Amino acid sequence: MLTQDEIVTRIKGSCDDVDSLNPGKENLLGEGKLNAYRALTDIAPLPDNEIRLGLIETRDVTDANSNLAVEPGETFSVNLFLRSYGFGSASGVFTLSTTSPVVTILDNSETGIIPEDGYFTLENAFSIYVLPTATSRYVTFTLTTTADLPVVAGNTLTFSILIQAGGVFIWEGVASGRDMSGAFINTTLQTLGYTCTYGTTYPSSFYNFDAVFLSFGNPGSNIIRFSTSKMFNALRDYLQSGGKVYIEGGDVVGFDMATYLPDIEGEQDAHEILWPLLGISTAEDGSTNAINLLSGMPSTPTEGISFTASAQTQVLSIDKFTPLPLSAKSAFEESDYGCVAIASAGNYGQRSFVFGYALRELTDGILPHTRANLVEKIMDFFESTAFFGDLAIPEQSIVSGVDSVTVSWNAITNADYYHVYASDVPNDWSGITPIVVNALEYSSTAVAKKFFRVVAVKD
Repeated sequence: MLTQDEIVTRIKGSCDDVDSLNPGKENLLGEGKLNAYRALTDIAPLPDNEIRLGLIETRDVTDANSNLAVEPGETFSVNLFLRSYGFGSASGVFTLSTTSPVVTILDNSETGIIPEDGYFTLENAFSIYVLPTATSRYVTFTLTTTADLPVVAGNTLTFSILIQAGGVFIWEGVASGRDMSGAFINTTLQTLGYTCTYGTTYPSSFYNFDAVFLSFGNPGSNIIRFSTSKMFNALRDYLQSGGKVYIEGGDVVGFDMATYLPDIEGEQDAHEILWPLLGISTAEDGSTNAINLLSGMPSTPTEGISFTASAQTQVLSIDKFTPLPLSAKSAFEESDYGCVAIASAGNYGQRSFVFGYALRELTDGILPHTRANLVEKIMDFFESTAFFGDLAIPEQSIVSGVDSVTVSWNAITNADYYHVYASDVPNDWSGITPIVVNALEYSSTAVAKKFFRVVAVKD
């Protein structure tokens, strides 16, 4: 009676070699074609004693300051998760190389056991130094493996590491994929003079980037689900550090964030943390809706911009949003459907623009109704320090009492209300949520020295 392992060995060992029938696929077709007759009649057949390797995942780097971002002037190591497809284990030597001029590999060699037909990791492997002059980019590395058994496939594997040195980072799940906008946004921003880094690998951190654009796609077409703690942590940390983020896609906010990551922080689900950071009070996993009339809203980056058509191949599950009062506004309304975009300025100094459609697929009209103009307006919004609908800064006077302070100002024409900012630092209003005042003065108990700024606002 044969054991299960002996049966597997017999089936593998009796396969017919088909490499010669599949030029270009040599050593990539497993053991070959099953041969039931040989499996029953061959005497003790054995698979070829050789190794095939695959790189399953490039995991978070080990970096000096543990922020998961590879920065200029920093030394880091990599963590690789690999798979061995082979009959027998072996001792392996792993060598790292690159042609990139912005990194120096200080230690390029690792040794380890390659298991028989199983997974293994190279942890804290190699030592790589990033030159202080390095700019943002993906650096491609080659992992070469030798062993005391033949490595017939996967003896050279490549992976990329993102160098984070500022500029704009642009990600989409599929390079130039339909219903995604990353490549278009990258080209447009470069034309406008911005330094951009574009890629299809979602990083573990957005640290150091001036702005981030993320394109997830749409159900029924190209789509990447917002479904991992890595995605959540990178986005949350960047927003809480005052980052500027553009997010587009069907399902990504209204469905994915509310579904895939329950209890991500204690008993809080992902959407309970991320929606407020993105200026969203509620989000609805919407329905199928092609663009008929997409209208930009007053006092937002899209004011005066509209689109009447789109080439988007799938318009399933177009999310609908309710803006968070005081920190966000509806940026686009689709006729007979609702709010499909949110522009937000939060109290961490973060700014975000969330869009349910693919920007790239919008059909251009005459200026200002073009995709390039929309991208430019979004960047203007990210770079601005003004709040929504800011009109002017009125002349103000301050009267201090023993335990209170009163700020008053002159009326500004067309103002619907006024924003009062109170800061501990002069001329620094970043990250401060304004107080909404419908009168021409504001009084506060003076618990500490404050600096005040008043801005007239029109809805």
